[in-house]
Amino acid sequence: MGELDDIELLRKYASNNCEVSFATLVSRHINLVYSTALRTVRNHHQAEEITQAVFVILARKAQSFGSKAILSGWLFHTARLTAANYSRTEMRRIRREQEVFMQSNSADHTSEIWQQIEPMLNDVIADLGEKDRNAIVLKFLEGKPYKEVAAILGATEEAAQMRVNRTLEKLRKSFAKRGVTLTASVLGGMMTAQCTHAAPTGLATSVTTASAQGTALASSTSNLITNTLKIMAWTKIKTTLVIGAAALLVGGTATTIVVSGHSDWLSDKPSKKAAIMKQIASMRLASLAIRTYAAAHNDELPTSLAQLQPYLSPKAEAIDDAHCEIRATGKLSQLMKQSDLGNVVLIQQKGVPANNAKVIVYADGSIKYKK
Repeated sequence: MGELDDIELLRKYASNNCEVSFATLVSRHINLVYSTALRTVRNHHQAEEITQAVFVILARKAQSFGSKAILSGWLFHTARLTAANYSRTEMRRIRREQEVFMQSNSADHTSEIWQQIEPMLNDVIADLGEKDRNAIVLKFLEGKPYKEVAAILGATEEAAQMRVNRTLEKLRKSFAKRGVTLTASVLGGMMTAQCTHAAPTGLATSVTTASAQGTALASSTSNLITNTLKIMAWTKIKTTLVIGAAALLVGGTATTIVVSGHSDWLSDKPSKKAAIMKQIASMRLASLAIRTYAAAHNDELPTSLAQLQPYLSPKAEAIDDAHCEIRATGKLSQLMKQSDLGNVVLIQQKGVPANNAKVIVYADGSIKYKK
């Protein structure tokens, strides 16, 4: 039997708590995660803590991956977010407590140009589209041959190579805007030679133990994981908000908002329609906040609107226990496995007179304004 791919291993771990499967994933990708962290924090001990945090997050979110997910790309994205989060929070504390900040050994980075681009590399890669980013991560950050890159991306080897070459040119232009001039071929050569660092001996074992067995974590690592999960959730929410706002701007199309059992909608005054659309927009923001809450609370859905307040956008109005109610309970991942999400109420207005329509948001993201 052939070797299991990343998603198969992840599902085996998620369903059976198979530590061997998770250990295999760690051994496959630990150098990618460690190297990504090291480029940001430039300190080996901090990179180890970030690596541990990333794999703990992976273990906690193991059930959420779809069959077409590319784990390498997800790990790079999560490692970058975690490292950035570490730099913004933990590094401030370390500076106050330590007289001298421990710098990483620069002997491995002899190229002057590389020393210029290395601190920027994670952010420049992160600015790429998902397909381009996955191609660069697979080819240069994990050092896979084009044949393997093509298989993972679901493309021909020639197409994979073309994508990598086009993306290298995009990276070159990004560095040029930042004041670093080099050719795409030189950039590719540097990334091939410098991007992957071997993780320290024993780190894979400690990461697996902390992630799969749930052993106690240092308080700084626990805080790092919690904050990174919030950042990841908000990063996803921001994209959804843009899409949601665009849908609302076109005025309640049939695919987004359904008006049902409200025969006087067409004859309603513009001011009343505007108020209704404003409430619909607020309810959409509330549904997004519910998902953000779940991401930050081990997949658990909130049980009251009071719990949701820290995660609500300031633009959301009348989203409280007096005006709304959360109908869904339990874990978000279990809820999303239901086959009839279009009939599962996530949140709805309450206190609306019996003959009046109310706004209802369903688990599939659809919204209905109906009696």
